[in-house]
Amino acid sequence: MGSRERFVEAVLALVALATFAWAGTADASSGGEIDIEGAWYLLIHYRDDNSANPDVERWEDRVWVFERSGSRLKWRRYPIVVFDDESGRFERRLSGQYARVMHFWEPSESQRLDIRNGLQVNDRGSTSKTLRASDDGWASSNRGRPSSASVITYTESWTIEGLPDMPVFIRRDIMGSARSDNIEGMTRFTATEVSATGKRLRGTYERDGTKHGTFRMMRSGAAEALKSRKTQSDLQRLASIRTLRADEEARREYREDIDEYLSARGAFLSEAQLDALVEAALEQLLAGATNEEVGDFLNARVHEMMGGLGKGDEAELAVHDDSVRYALPFDSAVPRRAAAAVGGDTAMTVLGVSSDYSGHLGWWRYSFDFEMPPDIAVLAARDGVVTSVMNRFSELSRRQGRPTPTHAVIVLHADGTYAMYGHLKPEVAVNVGDRVEVGDELGRSRGPLLHFGVARTTPGGEQESVDIRFDDGSPEGVVPVSGLTYGGHGMARDESAP
Repeated sequence: MGSRERFVEAVLALVALATFAWAGTADASSGGEIDIEGAWYLLIHYRDDNSANPDVERWEDRVWVFERSGSRLKWRRYPIVVFDDESGRFERRLSGQYARVMHFWEPSESQRLDIRNGLQVNDRGSTSKTLRASDDGWASSNRGRPSSASVITYTESWTIEGLPDMPVFIRRDIMGSARSDNIEGMTRFTATEVSATGKRLRGTYERDGTKHGTFRMMRSGAAEALKSRKTQSDLQRLASIRTLRADEEARREYREDIDEYLSARGAFLSEAQLDALVEAALEQLLAGATNEEVGDFLNARVHEMMGGLGKGDEAELAVHDDSVRYALPFDSAVPRRAAAAVGGDTAMTVLGVSSDYSGHLGWWRYSFDFEMPPDIAVLAARDGVVTSVMNRFSELSRRQGRPTPTHAVIVLHADGTYAMYGHLKPEVAVNVGDRVEVGDELGRSRGPLLHFGVARTTPGGEQESVDIRFDDGSPEGVVPVSGLTYGGHGMARDESAP
């Protein structure tokens, strides 16, 4: 955001605060006269004694619209309102769906602007009453108590008392029949403070003696009907997506979710690539794509970013050239011990039988960790093109509770497979798009290990580890084994041998 945009945002925030600020304690306590006609936003904070967690402060909100018609007053209530900014009101669950936040919520500055400008409301669940003038306010007609023994009826009466100074809004409801006892309830909103302008008030809320708390009413812009045929769930989802784009914290969490989703599938990208992917995913969501469709989209874009690695089509699945023998990813004149390696296609042997390390599983299965001190040159083990320089491993590993592997480089091979060189220092020697040949320097080791492995993309979009062999001068090549040393005096030797 540029300086001009930040200035405009700050000005709007100040306008919102000025519009809804109380005029001072003295004015608030004395209050101004209220012209009830028009639209109001109502926010309730309460505790429910009958709930499983009676100490939790909950919230509800709605829009009330009052309209005079001759000598009568029409009162319409909308229980479903939609903000452009839904942060704090709705949250994205692990399932990817958006759900209403149940705990305490307070409007932000941008949400106050939404209220001031007018909210969208859903007719679903709305109710209305026509009230007649009474001695001290307004009241709907009473329809009497149920008289039928076989029919259960439900009636409501709404009243407003205390206008124009300290209004009290009351809703009484009765359900029952002539054969059974009636169930009666009452909801009461009692104003205790009114702003000097009469455009904002607050007070106490009570429902049947079990729900009790406070409420606030704020004069709002005209309420508008929903502008589309989308369901309320769709609208809340879209509003939450817009929040992801605008709210830095929400966007960071969404970025981390995508990061972890991709890394679990073996697809690692650079910071710039990940940012571009997050923006593209948000565009897809705003266009109405489902979470599953966004997942497919992410997979396709990742393959494209990493050089078109198998876009889910069986015909495009990379097939490793098993005739290739890989060079060691370091200077072979200096021996390096394989700290974690595999033995052919058998299970991994890692750091001895007493180790509690779980090993390279899944797409890491046929990969290797060579002991490597810091600042040693890491060399290309096979010709290819650099498709990614990953510079975000530190934060990712911290969140996953793993040792920090820092930077890595991905090199795409001619057969569509790719190699990952991990545990590099930040100052890598290559850029995305560079063509490298065997022996070219990719960067310097961070230590104490160098990670190397080859993978390909499956039709399902996941990464699959490839069993490879290194060049030891023999036609069959060699697969490093944990505990043995490679390079220096021969391709492999047992350090424990006399």
